[in-house]
Amino acid sequence: MITWLLRIVFVALLFAPFVKAAGRHQPVDWTEQAPGVIVQALTEQGLVLEKTYRLVPRGIPPVMAFKVSGCERPLQVVPLQINLTEVPFLDAAADAGYVRRYVYLGKVWTKPDAVALRLDWLKQRVLGLMGHSPYVMERMALFVSSPPQCNAVERIDWTRVWLKPSSMSAAHPQIRSSLS
Repeated sequence: MITWLLRIVFVALLFAPFVKAAGRHQPVDWTEQAPGVIVQALTEQGLVLEKTYRLVPRGIPPVMAFKVSGCERPLQVVPLQINLTEVPFLDAAADAGYVRRYVYLGKVWTKPDAVALRLDWLKQRVLGLMGHSPYVMERMALFVSSPPQCNAVERIDWTRVWLKPSSMSAAHPQIRSSLS
């Protein structure tokens, strides 16, 4: 009887931090906030927003075109769900001849890989429940298309798109008030 009671107490103590952290976790509606967060993260790195426009398919978020130094044509960024449901419509988002990439938490893929995105999301979700993830909006990935001779995708710190405001403040004190 005492061993069962001790086991129950042990299990309760083991899972208490997860339950407490789960209560603090507030899901972010990235469909509304993503364009602003993306624009801010990229303009802080020297990119200039040229235009934002919607495509014919209504299910796709807006395409954001950024002027990048060293590139003749703009870099195009579209926020996506990590399950990549929008992939069939993305041909309309990228200009002809552009190089297509998928970005999530700083990792870049040349082909859509829903399994890799889901595994990274799961990892960050577990870390977030324990209070150790610096990221928010973890259900959002990015579709990035760039001109063929432009290497801007590799130069950009994409993790800034997903950083929590407190992590961003600690890492970049000059933008402390802009994300809070």
